Amino acid sequence: MGFEIKNGVLLKYTEEKGITQVAIPESVTEIGERAFSRCTRLESIVLPDTVNHIGGEAFSCCKSLKTVSIPQGVSAIMFGTFEGCTSLQSLIIPEGVTEIGCGAFASCRKLKSITIPESVTKIRSEAFAYCTRLKSIVLPDAVTHIGEGAFSACPNLEIIVPKSVLDRVGERAFSGCKIVIT
Repeated sequence: MGFEIKNGVLLKYTEEKGITQVAIPESVTEIGERAFSRCTRLESIVLPDTVNHIGGEAFSCCKSLKTVSIPQGVSAIMFGTFEGCTSLQSLIIPEGVTEIGCGAFASCRKLKSITIPESVTKIRSEAFAYCTRLKSIVLPDAVTHIGEGAFSACPNLEIIVPKSVLDRVGERAFSGCKIVIT
């Protein structure tokens, strides 16, 4: 496989012709920034439970990526991690993740559903912007911050927002969405 690994950090994956699925070795504890960025043929990536950190833009612009499972040990989805993964359809963010970074899922145009766990307290700017097929999200009561444009340009999205969050919402956070306040 085309992995470049150093001290438990997967620094880079070089795409190989005909390979659409990869399983990352158990020896990996961290996925480096942009490690899989622009791997256009990958459809599925299996991350081992040993991974506890995924760097920014790690999977950005993986246009064929449909499935990826985030391990329990990851505590943050960094900036642009899945930005531009236009084939990604659903994702479960594991309990223990406390922050979803800027543009983490921006422009994931086929993303229909995402589960946000109770542990999430911060959703940064444009985290889900331009997810045009996203249908519904329930925000946990623990959320204390929603950044600018976090859910903007999601015309099909109905979002359930706890009343307790409303004073910590950035501009245009829900621009173009249907909001239900609980």
